[in-house]
Amino acid sequence: MRFRNRFLAFLAVGAIAGLLSASLVDARPRARFHRHGRTTAVIVLGKPRPASRAVVVNGARHGILDLNVKPKATSVWIDGTFRGTCDAFDGFPNKLALAPGMHTIKFVTPDGIEASRDVRVRAGVEVNVGLDLR
Repeated sequence: MRFRNRFLAFLAVGAIAGLLSASLVDARPRARFHRHGRTTAVIVLGKPRPASRAVVVNGARHGILDLNVKPKATSVWIDGTFRGTCDAFDGFPNKLALAPGMHTIKFVTPDGIEASRDVRVRAGVEVNVGLDLR
């Protein structure tokens, strides 16, 4: 009987500790954004790597941007010109080819949240752009 009580007490303490640790430590970041509030966006530019294929437009080599942006319906503006939605340039089926040099990329979500970044594009180099605006 004494062994059984100790064993049940041990199980109870373990269960309580497990519940407390699970409620105190949550690996998922929680972000709450007001629809019209100010939003800080983190744009992650991946390490540049050689493009898998050379992109030549009008006789000049171009750089490639692979846009991994959420939500997918986010519109992309390059140097003030609308280029489409991020879903069209997420690596399947297409990526965004740009002339070498500095470009300003602006992202606008359907909710009106905006984020922009200056990116240097080099010929024959592919850059991954990751952004979460949800």
